[in-house]
Amino acid sequence: MPDNIYLRKAISLIDYQIELFRMKVEHPEQFVSSEPTFKSDLRASKSGVLGLIGLYEIAYSLFLSNDILGIDGQPAKESSITRAFEMIFNIRFGDLSKKREAVFSRIDKNRTKALDTLKELIKREEYRLNEG
Repeated sequence: MPDNIYLRKAISLIDYQIELFRMKVEHPEQFVSSEPTFKSDLRASKSGVLGLIGLYEIAYSLFLSNDILGIDGQPAKESSITRAFEMIFNIRFGDLSKKREAVFSRIDKNRTKALDTLKELIKREEYRLNEG
């Protein structure tokens, strides 16, 4: 029977998997997951001003400001900022280009609806505090 190259490759792959398993058992500290361990207890409302598009509007505005920095000291990428929002509010933005399109396709007076509403809430609170 001729030597089967695919059989040898399969055996070699199994040998590598066994060796990797052995290394994980002997040196577990080397195989710490890079997945974030942070779990937020916050949830974003699906309705209202700060729905998914409203939260994206805020995250995208922070990205455009270049004031949010990455660990390297450079302005953070849009994906890094939106990933942080996803973790904080337990949401999934999905396709960022579609969310961006949703913000820019709003009519002019509603383009920054979430930011405008937040600004108005601060003004009302300031008025309430000054009146009280």
